Amino acid sequence: MVMLMANHRVSIRASVIVLAVLAILLSTSMLTMFSLQFMEERLAPELHKRSQTIGESLRDVVVRVTSYGMPFDAMNGMNDYLTSVAEQYDDLSYLAITNNRHEVLYRKGEIPVDYKRHFTMGEDNSTVLVNGFYNTTLMISNAQGTALGHLHIGQDKGIIQQRLKDSFLDIATVVVVAILMSFELLFFLMMFTISTPVNSLKDLLTKVSNGDFSHIVDIDTRDEIGRFTNRINQALLKLNDAYYTLSERINTLKFSLGEEKVNRVIGRYIDTATRINLFTPPECAQKVSTELTQYIRPALFLLVFSESLSLSFFPIYVDAFYEPVAGLSREMVIGLPISVFMLVWALSLPSAGGWSDRVGRRRSFMIGAVITTIGLVLTGLSQTMYDLLLWRSITAVGYGIVFITCQGYITDHTHAGNRTRGMAMFLAGFFSGSLCGAAIGGILADHVGYQMTFFLSGGLSMAAAVFVYRFIHEHKQDTAQAPIRKATMSDYIKVLSNGRFLVLTLFAAIPAKMALTGFLYYTGPLYMSSLGTDQSSIGRVMMAYGIAMIAFSPLIGNIADRIKCRAVLVTAGGLLSSLALLLLYYENGLYAILASITLLGVAHAIGVSPQITLMTEISKEHADEIGLGTSIGIFRLIERLGNVSGPIISGLLITVYGYPGAFVGIGIITLVGIIIFAAMFSWYRYQEQQQLPAVPQVISEAA
Repeated sequence: MVMLMANHRVSIRASVIVLAVLAILLSTSMLTMFSLQFMEERLAPELHKRSQTIGESLRDVVVRVTSYGMPFDAMNGMNDYLTSVAEQYDDLSYLAITNNRHEVLYRKGEIPVDYKRHFTMGEDNSTVLVNGFYNTTLMISNAQGTALGHLHIGQDKGIIQQRLKDSFLDIATVVVVAILMSFELLFFLMMFTISTPVNSLKDLLTKVSNGDFSHIVDIDTRDEIGRFTNRINQALLKLNDAYYTLSERINTLKFSLGEEKVNRVIGRYIDTATRINLFTPPECAQKVSTELTQYIRPALFLLVFSESLSLSFFPIYVDAFYEPVAGLSREMVIGLPISVFMLVWALSLPSAGGWSDRVGRRRSFMIGAVITTIGLVLTGLSQTMYDLLLWRSITAVGYGIVFITCQGYITDHTHAGNRTRGMAMFLAGFFSGSLCGAAIGGILADHVGYQMTFFLSGGLSMAAAVFVYRFIHEHKQDTAQAPIRKATMSDYIKVLSNGRFLVLTLFAAIPAKMALTGFLYYTGPLYMSSLGTDQSSIGRVMMAYGIAMIAFSPLIGNIADRIKCRAVLVTAGGLLSSLALLLLYYENGLYAILASITLLGVAHAIGVSPQITLMTEISKEHADEIGLGTSIGIFRLIERLGNVSGPIISGLLITVYGYPGAFVGIGIITLVGIIIFAAMFSWYRYQEQQQLPAVPQVISEAA
């Protein structure tokens, strides 16, 4: 039965996930249909009531003005007043005041109605559809009850359809996020309850069939598989206990009868089994557990989700705290909190990587998540720009600890043959959380405000810590990859003296991160806001990046592990990144931004996933010496210079050249960097090929 389940684990997992997704789609589709139908029935009357309420307030002002003796047909400044009122309500198409002969005296906006022809609209508080507009009419009378004229308020008929469209897009966004979150949850549940226990049990039984009884399965479930495995574990522990009990008795016999006499009968078998570690004391039994890389993904998803809730509105949130800083332009000041966050994040990575190696992944993740929670909550309570910078720095420290801990966890449980796939899984979880956070954060900001969104972010970050506390356990093999010690300055010098390492980070990794923060996190949201795009729509547009990353990262990871040409993929990703930004030179509207963000996601899926594996390959000797976590931390430290400089350079370019100039400037930087990267790596490969023929010659001469 176990073998059968192991052989069909992929089909079972896929079937459950597909069924769950179909159930979510069916239920949410029905809910969407009923919700939109309900809204369509109620929206028009509510909008008409709103128009009447606005009209009554405006009519009271007109009546009050005429009561002061001003003639009804000669009220100075009334057109300006109507303009100021219309600007407060974006759903009003026009405002008009007519006399008793239905002649327009004052107005704001184009009047699509001939009031002399449609004289029946003189009824008080009536709303009729005329020429594609809902016209609400209110009668204006003076204090003595004499009719003076009419107030007309117009709303475009299409506004209802637009509201329904916006609501549909919000619901569709929630559906996409719900499916992604359900996928993350179901995938973990399948791994935790079926796939990992079955595969671990299979590995254990393989060891037992080969005569190795020194392992047990590390399973923490109480279902049928868990109970079955616990019985096997107990049997193996009893067997090991019986073995050592027998060994003690034989030692006693050796003492009383003589070692040589006992060995002739049975003792040598006991000694052989002990020497080749077929048995172990029960308290020292090693734990078998497979597919552990997937365990960290839900926690990573939750924490990235919490931090990403503010992605779509953070530059706009910062704008509310603007104050002059050191003579910097407004655009550069707005980008400063993002740059400070990225700088502190980068500086925390090397020390956080080594610290995570020493204290363990579980503990470091929980501490990092708690720090992130504190920073997010305090960010929502910011009062000044300097408060905001401090709280974002605290958030960055926690975020950096979690980020490097998750990468270390992946490298702990992968090898050279599957590490790119592991990192692709890491990136898929990371950008899945980023996608969901950016999309839902925009909707939340529109409905509950920025501060409450940050508070919710803090709660989700704490939930990630609770998840790790419950489901992630340390294993002996987790930190056995490299020596665990604190890196020294000489260690940094050794790593940085590697020419390929520097080329990869300076000309491929840094430009990629510069495009990410400078364009996606900073310039893109600000530009879309300048176009009048609401927060929900900004979040939906930013979803495109995460969708592209999720769709292509696993595929690219599999390809990279098979073809081994990771430098080629990094080059292709860099070229696509520059193309995504340079396209905005020809078209820079909302749809062009959407296309560029999507293409940037595809480019980073191709070029970013192989970077970490390429880094570990070209600096393997240094990683073996100082620890893999510290090596990754140094790489991330230099890489994050792109995160730090992206908003600053973009702000400077916006100040000088405007938004299109900023897009093109970042694109040119990315293009030049990736060309240098490709040229340098080609030169390094050429040098290797030139050195290869010398090896046989040296051997021949030595012979």
